[in-house]
Amino acid sequence: MKEIKVETFVLGPLETNSYLLSSGNDAVVIDCGMEPEPMLQAIRERQLNVEAI
Repeated sequence: MKEIKVETFVLGPLETNSYLLSSGNDAVVIDCGMEPEPMLQAIRERQLNVEAI
């Protein structure tokens, strides 16, 4: 069983809690807020394949 990594990002002027779940190179984004650049940067740096939002 692969480990699932859960990261929390506080995004946008309303400080929405958004989550990036990843296992290997696959990822899922939950409740992406406004101004998602920090999360997008993490996705690019780790070369994740986002399967669902």
